[in-house]
Amino acid sequence: MYLGSRPKRRRSSPWRVLVLLILIGVGIYVLIQVRQEDVETPFVPTPTPTRTAASYLFEAEDLYWEGDIKASIATYERAIELQVESVEPTISLARLLALEGRTIEAVERAEQAVERMPDNARAWAVLGMTYDWHGEIQEAIEACQHAIELAPDYADAYAYLAEAYADNGEWAKATEHAEKAVELDDQSVDVHRNYGYVMEVQGNYTWALEAYQEALELHPNLAYLYIAMGKNQGALGQHDDAIESFRKAAEVRPNGAEAYYRLGRAYYDRGEPATAQEYLLTATEVDPYFGPAFGYLAFTYWSRRNYEDAIPNLERAIMLESQAG
Repeated sequence: MYLGSRPKRRRSSPWRVLVLLILIGVGIYVLIQVRQEDVETPFVPTPTPTRTAASYLFEAEDLYWEGDIKASIATYERAIELQVESVEPTISLARLLALEGRTIEAVERAEQAVERMPDNARAWAVLGMTYDWHGEIQEAIEACQHAIELAPDYADAYAYLAEAYADNGEWAKATEHAEKAVELDDQSVDVHRNYGYVMEVQGNYTWALEAYQEALELHPNLAYLYIAMGKNQGALGQHDDAIESFRKAAEVRPNGAEAYYRLGRAYYDRGEPATAQEYLLTATEVDPYFGPAFGYLAFTYWSRRNYEDAIPNLERAIMLESQAG
């Protein structure tokens, strides 16, 4: 029993209901969007451009002209992984491997190039170069001769053949082919470098220097050319010039041991063992497997009566040289 009248239930306004429904719908939509972002966004990969073989080839060439042969080699290898149809990158890689002293790999790459394209004169010429640098001189001569048969006007083939003849002690043939190479192409670094080498091994150091200078004018960032300059300057008694050349080699290639080794030798021969020791220590730090640096470092210690440090360095030099042989 109620006292008084029963209270009336308030009737909802249609507009109020509509507004509530709209708010609920908006809320549900926002909630769905937030959940989608929380779940889906971490799994959406950020689009990144895929590098092409051509981009690696351009970079490898730039690195070579900058004088960074080691980095150029690594970049050529990456390009070859992406592009196997062209043989030219493999040929370039083989040449650089030889320049870096990695002659076993150089020969393998050059042989691959020849196998894939047996009519390519450049492949045969570089194969000849790699054979020669690996000590297989007769094979080098034959490969270069075949390159010339394929392309009678290919200057680099004559240059590599001249180097092989020089290493074989055939001076007349070496000079003849080196001169022919220059006649065919005086804008090739290898042509001038090999002409210089042919002159150097025959004791014509002045002519060798001129040829190496020509090569450097074409490519001023190659450390091995400055080292060749310094060796010939030293042979002519131009010791200050030799030191400057070795210093330049170290400048263009600070991660190469031979320039520091040559600087150490130059200062040691000039009677400055303390300065020599500094450069030789740097050489051993840059390349712990470069035996000659440890050998000369032992001499500097010995000359300063530091026998305690001389002996282990000499032992390491002997061990490394035996392993290299």
